[in-house]
Amino acid sequence: MKNYKIVLYTMEGCPYCDELKGYMQNEGIKYKPIDIDIREKLWESVKKITGEEYVPTVMVVNTDTGSPKFFAPDRDFEEPKECFTLVKDLINGIRH
Repeated sequence: MKNYKIVLYTMEGCPYCDELKGYMQNEGIKYKPIDIDIREKLWESVKKITGEEYVPTVMVVNTDTGSPKFFAPDRDFEEPKECFTLVKDLINGIRH
């Protein structure tokens, strides 16, 4: 497994966000949650990058290269379980 930093863009009361957090916690995958209602300017930047405005959105940064990979609802996945699988596969070096 490579070195990664995972950021989860979320909002309070979002059941999809809570579901994804549960999958990550159950697997022991550490992540930094960022509430988009508190960090609005940062979220605006993320929306420009992903082209999507929904949460949960995940950014996985390879800390060796500094290269980020974003996973956004509708664009990359439909259900939180799909997002979890994409993140888990990425950090374990499995390509799709």
